[in-house]
Amino acid sequence: MIEIGSKGNFVIDLLPALEEEGLAFRFESQGIPVDEDGFDIEFEQPPTVRTDYVYIGGRLVLNGTLSCVIAGECDRCLKPVPVPLEIKLSETVFRGAPDDEDDESYVFFGEKAALDKIILDNIMLNMPQKILCKEDCKGLCPVCGIDLNENTCDCKIESDDNNPFSRLAGLFKDDEEV
Repeated sequence: MIEIGSKGNFVIDLLPALEEEGLAFRFESQGIPVDEDGFDIEFEQPPTVRTDYVYIGGRLVLNGTLSCVIAGECDRCLKPVPVPLEIKLSETVFRGAPDDEDDESYVFFGEKAALDKIILDNIMLNMPQKILCKEDCKGLCPVCGIDLNENTCDCKIESDDNNPFSRLAGLFKDDEEV
């Protein structure tokens, strides 16, 4: 059970939805989500949330979009890279404890719900596993550290006989597909 509080930068006043069960409402907001979990996310463009929500049967159902631009870093050459994210937001938040005691369920108490935790969780789940400045990024020289996209070097990478993978070097020719 993940409790979402009533304080943050993306707070929905649920009173109208609680009084008009089954009626859809719209929520739109932009800002930096309050981070209580220590996620290390820097934004070039803060998240924008546009979602419809309806309260029905003890559940708040959210359906909308979340968009932002993360300040990323190329995994090969370490250059800054903007990472745009467009996420389909589809969440169910229970009022009070859910019936099935699911540890991963979001819950709220009271008449306000902050979506900050939901926003950060969705961003973390949708970040790319590998960030590249360009598909053919050559990265940095492992010996001298020069950016191989901009310069060349004369460094020689010596074979490490203690490395079990060094035996695989030269196993395939460059034009041979694996």
